[in-house]
This record gives sequence, C-alpha cells and structure tokens, in this order.
Amino acid sequence: MPDNPQPLSLSLNVLSKAGREPDLPATVVTEFGELVLRRALRILPERRFTALAVLNQCPVIAKVFFDHPKSVRDARQEAERLVALAERGVPAPRLVGDSGPVAGGRVLVLEHLSGTDAARLYEQAYRNDAGEQWAALLVAFLAKLHRAGCVQDDVHLGNFLIDGDQCYLVDAGSVRLFEPGQVPAADRLANLAALLAQFYPVDTRELAPVVAAYGEGAPSVAELETALGRARQRRYRHALGKVQRDCTDFAVVRHSSLRGMVRRPLRAVFEALLEAGIDRLMAEGEMLKPGNSSTVCRVHWQGRDWVIKRYNVKSAGHRLRKQFKPSRAARSWRNARWLELIGLDTPPAVGYVERRVMGLQDTAYFICEYVSGPSLKDLAGGGSEAMARARQQVARLFFLMETLHFNHGDLKATNFLWVEGRLCILDLDAMQLGLSKGQTARLVARDRKRWAANFQNQHD
Repeated sequence: MPDNPQPLSLSLNVLSKAGREPDLPATVVTEFGELVLRRALRILPERRFTALAVLNQCPVIAKVFFDHPKSVRDARQEAERLVALAERGVPAPRLVGDSGPVAGGRVLVLEHLSGTDAARLYEQAYRNDAGEQWAALLVAFLAKLHRAGCVQDDVHLGNFLIDGDQCYLVDAGSVRLFEPGQVPAADRLANLAALLAQFYPVDTRELAPVVAAYGEGAPSVAELETALGRARQRRYRHALGKVQRDCTDFAVVRHSSLRGMVRRPLRAVFEALLEAGIDRLMAEGEMLKPGNSSTVCRVHWQGRDWVIKRYNVKSAGHRLRKQFKPSRAARSWRNARWLELIGLDTPPAVGYVERRVMGLQDTAYFICEYVSGPSLKDLAGGGSEAMARARQQVARLFFLMETLHFNHGDLKATNFLWVEGRLCILDLDAMQLGLSKGQTARLVARDRKRWAANFQNQHD
C-alpha cells in the first residue's frame, strides 16, 4: 500500500453505510471545496461522523451529520450554538463552513484548534500526583461558561481543549443556552458535579478548593458533596453498562461456541487468536499458575504479550451453579474497567469469552496484557523508598473502597505488582461493586484483616 493513498470520493449516503471502520482517507465534495477526511475521531453509525480533515490545504475538524431525524436536529443545533458561543465571547472553534441540508445529511467544518484535550493532560498529571490543579482550572472555566449563560451538558474532559493557559469548549451541540448570568442554581450545581465526576475521586477529596475556584455563585461544600455522589453513580453506571455492548470502545465477539467482548482496537487480533485455538495457544504458552479452578498462561500472539486466565469447570454441580450468575471472566472484564474509571492500575484488559455447551455456560476466559514487576511481597523485602510509596497507594485503595462502596475480596501481597512506580492490582474476579454501607464496612474490614495477616505483620 502506498504511504499516501489517494482519498476515495464518497457521497454522504455511502459514508453513512461505512459503519465504525470507514475506509480513510476519503473525500466529500462540498460547496466550499473538497473535504478530505483523514482520521476518524468519533463515529455514531448512520448518524454522525467526526474526523480530522483538510479543506483547501488547511487542517479542520469535519462533522458529518447523516440523514437521520435526530442528526438533522443535532446539525442545526450545533451550527446555531457555534454562532451563539462566538457572539458571547466563549472560547470555542469557529464555524468555517456549513453545507446546509444536502443529499444525505449536512456537513459542518470547524476551525482546528491547537492544544491538547483536557482528558489527556489530566491523565498525565494524575500519573505524577498532580491532578488536583486540573480540577481547579476546569472548574474556573466552567464558572466562566455559566456566567456567559452556557451549560455544557456533555461535560466530559474530552470536550475541553487546553492550549497553554487558554481553555476552549468543544462539542457545541450539547450546550444549553440561558441569558448571561441567568443559569439556575440547580443547573449550575448539577453541571459542576458532573464535571467533577470526570476526575478520579482522590483528586476531589477536598471540595473547599473547588468551591473557591468556582468563585461567585458557588454552591456550599455540603451541597456539592451530595450532588457529586449522585453524579458519580450516574457516570459509573453508564460507563460499566457499555462494557457489555457494541459501542465505540468495545466490540462483541462471536466464534464457534465462544461469546464475549473485546476492546474494539484489538478486535481483529483477538478474533485471530480465537480462530487459532485459545486452548492450544495456552498449552504452547508459559504456565504462570496451574490450578483446578483456574489456569493462567502467558501467551505471545502476533507481537503481543498477553495473559489468559481460564476458569475451569470442576464438576457437573459446579457447572450448574455457574448458570445463575455472570462468569468470573465477565466479572474480571467489568472490574478491570471499574478500576480504570476510578484511577487504579490493573493489567489492561483485552477481552473475555465464554464457551456454551448446549446453551449452558461452560469454560470462560479472561485475557489481559502482560505486565512485569515485583510483587508487593518481594518489594517489601528490600525496605526501599518504593515501599513507602506503595503503602500510600494501598491506603488510597482502602479510601476508594470505603468511599465508592466496593471491595477487592482477595487482598494478599502477591496480588499487587509494582510497575513503573505504581501499584498494579491483580485477580479481580472476587471484587464486588455497589455494596450497601453495611456490606462495605464488613467486607472492607475483612480485606483489611487479610491485608494485615498476609503482608504487614510479616514484613514490617
């Protein structure tokens, strides 16, 4: 394939049928010139396509709205909101071109701004224990939007762009407008809580600095604490629901008697592994943990280093009991995503599959990336400075379990690896989410007892 393939020329109707993996680059002819779509940023099949693009040799952002009733409304609203934001002096991309309604939909071309999205910058800062400053910065910007009469209803960090000290609002279509200075207090509070829910909980433990960063019109700390709890519940429930359905980040996989989920970018590699035979590859791989209930192997596959954990069926009675709850592989898949959401490290999950025999759940497999590092048990023997940092991160884990009402279920020192200065948590299948306060107190206390018996008393 040539290094610079010539773009295909597509109509909006053809592009709308391309699904989540369109053949790019592609050209869409508009009244303001040939728009070359270079890289997809977000795709809602048959509804909307957002891409990095080039128009008249200038980089732009292209938003293609297809001929769908909701998309027609969304396109009109996005165009109107971009004009309104410019009139109010809100930092946002400039509308470069608008095709208006045409055959197959509508095309909006937006200014391509320099800078980096706040989600990426925040993740980098969090890894260096400096995430709180970004919460204060974006809270101050949100207050500015509210004073301008704007509420960004899709307030995730990817919808803010940062270039030096300047913040920009992107995705104007999800903005609600009020008269300047007239956003109701309830809307301001809910919007602020929704923004804070995008940050890892350890960076919003203290809400007084948040209230100070917001400035005039800020809610009380008590009001914000209550609203933040509700906002987190909504966000986490929505995010965990996506791990079991086909969406931008995840894909359903089906192969023979196997059914499961995979991270979408790894779908082709994962399906090739299933085609090659997952049990055969485990037999040829490096055994990490033989066992009756589960078998763990390290497998090298198409240039990737993966760990496969197979949950075995021990007896007919065991198979029967498995039918009434999600498999341990499915729970590990969900729980890996949970830890990502709240800012704790675990080997990146690749996917999982379950085998069904005559409609009954049988063997299940959880696949994650292989990571290397000493266990916490080994780290403790050296008495290093790293051990002090590790203890701080263990304390962070207990804080999160108590705050967010979950437990790990098997807190022994060998279930933690020390990887690039951070704790990496293993064995997620016993983790329980959504506990009541009473359950949290009892199960987290049990985790603390297990932790002390298995680690602290032996290595202090």
